[in-house]
Amino acid sequence: MLTAMNNSVKNTARLLGAGLRALLALTLATGVLYPLAVTGIAQGLFPGRPTARRSRRTAGSSARP
Repeated sequence: MLTAMNNSVKNTARLLGAGLRALLALTLATGVLYPLAVTGIAQGLFPGRPTARRSRRTAGSSARP
């Protein structure tokens, strides 16, 4: 019986490790690599567009009552 429990713990630990590695890999892929790729493609397709500059010009209505 003790051997069966040891195997169960080993299997659980192995599955937990695999799940954590998958979580880390997918988080890296979807949280870092994909946004960088999309940003790079967009900057390549639209090189003349401003990247993150804010203009002083008001667009839309102001918040004054």
